[in-house]
Amino acid sequence: MNTVFFRVIAPLFVTAALLGLGYSYGKVSAAKKYEPKLAALQSTLDQAAQAAKAEQAKQKETQNAIEKSNNANIAAIRARYERMLQHGAARNSGAVAPSISASGVDATGSEQAIAGCSAEFEQACILDANKVTQWQEWARRNQIPTAD
Repeated sequence: MNTVFFRVIAPLFVTAALLGLGYSYGKVSAAKKYEPKLAALQSTLDQAAQAAKAEQAKQKETQNAIEKSNNANIAAIRARYERMLQHGAARNSGAVAPSISASGVDATGSEQAIAGCSAEFEQACILDANKVTQWQEWARRNQIPTAD
């Protein structure tokens, strides 16, 4: 039995071990040639992630600036509208009319600035009026006649 083991079985085990080692070395060396490409791809992905974060921050800043501008426009248009109402009431009755909107820009949703209108509806109307006013001002600056 010892002679059969050393003559047949042992060389088969050694041959199998050598083939296994050769196969695993081949896999490792084949994988190594892709490491530079993998590193470049990882670098590209990292740069894209950083660019996406920067874009998100820029969009958030832009959104905050637009919201701040809208709130300022709403406050200015409310003040202008209240002055127009007071001026019209003073001209018609000789007395100064009380302010229509006591809620201001920071009004809560439950407050009613104008009877029967929600604050969201009022702000939407004010923003629409602001857009029309801005278009009219643009048209006047460009000598385009507008109907007042």
